[in-house]
Amino acid sequence: MSDLNSGALLAGFGLHLANAFSGKGFEDPLASGEETELKAARDQIEEFAYGKTTRVWVSDDERDGERDYGGEWVTFKTPGKLSPPFPAMHRDIEAIRGPLEAFIKSFQARSLDVIVIFDGLDRLLSPDKFWTIVQQDFRALRLMRVAVLAAAPLSVVYGEGRPISEHFDRVHHMPTLSPDAENNGHLKSVLSRRAGTGLLGPDEAELICTCSGGVLRDLITLARDAGEAAYIDGSDRIHSGHATVSFRQACVTPASPSC
Repeated sequence: MSDLNSGALLAGFGLHLANAFSGKGFEDPLASGEETELKAARDQIEEFAYGKTTRVWVSDDERDGERDYGGEWVTFKTPGKLSPPFPAMHRDIEAIRGPLEAFIKSFQARSLDVIVIFDGLDRLLSPDKFWTIVQQDFRALRLMRVAVLAAAPLSVVYGEGRPISEHFDRVHHMPTLSPDAENNGHLKSVLSRRAGTGLLGPDEAELICTCSGGVLRDLITLARDAGEAAYIDGSDRIHSGHATVSFRQACVTPASPSC
């Protein structure tokens, strides 16, 4: 629901009620008269919810005492009580749903849940690109009962537009860590768990933690790039010069939030 007005709740309730009736198979044993009546009721509920468009022939008025039988078709639009929260699903998205559902239903038939994790979407420069994915790809996955975990850019959380909480069941904000001794200790533990201390000395680790700005993704990226710089330099250790190279490279990359 994208807009709340009088009748919207009744419209949504009516649509779900009609769908539940059909989904339970209650329509099968109905008499023909009752089936026709319920079909007409469903049509009226859908018109109430989504609106309707009708075309009416309107004749010209009498002119100079003589009736002119000309006229024109006039279109009348009656707005519905529900406003669609998303744009129409793209045709290619609809096309891929069938093959995907074949595998998904096979997993679900074996009492298995399908969960997909999309990492790296926080690197998207424009929030519009993320919203396009939410309204198309994520929406299709939700219809197929697939759980989605995704990273989002901060511009989506703090930017203008609809709140992100309207599109996800839960939203977790991962704040950056302030550059102090305690937080740098936490950042160093991340490098240690990834075996970074085998290549990094204490001074180099401190430099990378400080230059990361407290962003975990940037911390890992800087450490990796420093390792690549050391490899290119023919060194078996990461020195401060390699860490500095990785930091300068990140600062000229538009996707880096630290710079």
